[in-house]
Amino acid sequence: MQQTNVGMNMNRQRPNFLVRIIWYIFVGWWLGGFCLLLGYLCCVSIIFLPVGLMILNRLPVILTLRPSSQQANVTTTNGRVTVNMGHIQQNRFLVRAIYFFLIGWWLGFIWAIVGYCLCLTILLLPFGLLMLNRLPAVLTLYRQ
Repeated sequence: MQQTNVGMNMNRQRPNFLVRIIWYIFVGWWLGGFCLLLGYLCCVSIIFLPVGLMILNRLPVILTLRPSSQQANVTTTNGRVTVNMGHIQQNRFLVRAIYFFLIGWWLGFIWAIVGYCLCLTILLLPFGLLMLNRLPAVLTLYRQ
């Protein structure tokens, strides 16, 4: 009995590049700034902390309509192929919570402000978007 595992990331259909540029110019930059502020204000309270982290984890989608990735595990056993769809496995909740409370909240804030300021310039916009796309990982070790 031979078993082979193959992991692959699957991206959903995303809007084309022109639509994403138009979205960012007319909506994404100001809505992203608002959601960044709202997310951090929610994180200040214990009650709204999950809502704040949810908003901040979705900041790349809000800014640029970047679709989230989904993982598919393909297993072959004796010629039979099984495909399991799911999300990327995250670190343990306790590890992520400790990281957020000790490091993530302040490092993420600095990271987000620098990234957002870079997004307001034309020349450094790609670097700012790259930083903001990585914000969930800096905040809570969230894997995308």
